[in-house]
Amino acid sequence: MNHQNTTIRAALAAVTLGAALFCFWEPALGKDAPPLENRYPRLAAAYLVEVNGQPLWGAGVDRPMAPASLVKLMAALVVLEDYHPERWVVVSPRAANIHPIRLGLRAGDQVREADLLAAMLIPSANDGCQALVEHHGPGGPAFLDKMNGKAQTLGLTATRFANPCGFDSPGQQSTARDLARLAREALRHPVIARLAATQKMEITTRRGKTYSFRSGNALLRFMEGADGVKTGYTQKAGKCLILSVTRETDTVLVVMLKAKDRWWGAVRLTEQAFATLHPPAANPAARPPNGGAIP
Repeated sequence: MNHQNTTIRAALAAVTLGAALFCFWEPALGKDAPPLENRYPRLAAAYLVEVNGQPLWGAGVDRPMAPASLVKLMAALVVLEDYHPERWVVVSPRAANIHPIRLGLRAGDQVREADLLAAMLIPSANDGCQALVEHHGPGGPAFLDKMNGKAQTLGLTATRFANPCGFDSPGQQSTARDLARLAREALRHPVIARLAATQKMEITTRRGKTYSFRSGNALLRFMEGADGVKTGYTQKAGKCLILSVTRETDTVLVVMLKAKDRWWGAVRLTEQAFATLHPPAANPAARPPNGGAIP
């Protein structure tokens, strides 16, 4: 973890400096913004950058791909349709034995819905997710029907759910464009927005056993204004990330699927997206001697 922290700090410093130079020649985003372009083709198999809900850059934004645990955002939306934060949920043997990312809940544990939702969204615990799915289904197929129905309602036309917690499954797919829309919808709900921005938390079962956990989104601890949203990883999906960063009245949303380096890549995309919003006054002397080419 120390090596990861050092790497992230170095990435932030380098990209912040790069953004300061970049903003001298990048036009501000406005009504006449240029069409979506693939400015950073090597960062991920598919990515999308939005500024205040409007697309800025992207590649493969409509390419169906495995979304890993990013699907938990939809699972959370379905849970909120009949959400009782203080209601106790009994953890089944199946939920207790699910792998790989888990809190270590035991069969028979009773956990509040609010705490299971937190476990599902903050560290992406699959035992917490499975317990909620079984409670709200009833059963996996019924819950999946609700997820797919909600996807259609939200206009996620390229999205199909086959596993509610994000495991690789035949037919499970989404796109960067659909996932950006899903993230915006999820963040409209205060409980999801709060959990997406939470760095660490502790929950207690009905019998008094305590579980502590930390967010899988390392950028919450290092990046100014980072307030969500979700990480994901499976062998098929690779490293995935939806990152939201809000500074003053502006929000940048980044979706990365099968990213080469999701932390460095997300930092770079975010800082340079913010640089398009408030560039300094034109100053020819400040332009880099190479004419502004980004290496």
